[in-house]
Amino acid sequence: MSDRLSAHQQCDRYLKKSIKSADQVVVAWGNNGKLMQRDLFVLELLSNLKQQPSARQV
Repeated sequence: MSDRLSAHQQCDRYLKKSIKSADQVVVAWGNNGKLMQRDLFVLELLSNLKQQPSARQV
């Protein structure tokens, strides 16, 4: 389990850095993004960083 948390922490750091430097953020995920509630986490992260995501339903 600690490996999974470590991987999430690394991913979260990458996301934060990328979001801060982006002009526009597009979000997309399969299975409605529900795996480990990452969809909710990413949307909250975007909100906290004052970034409005662009999304398209396919």
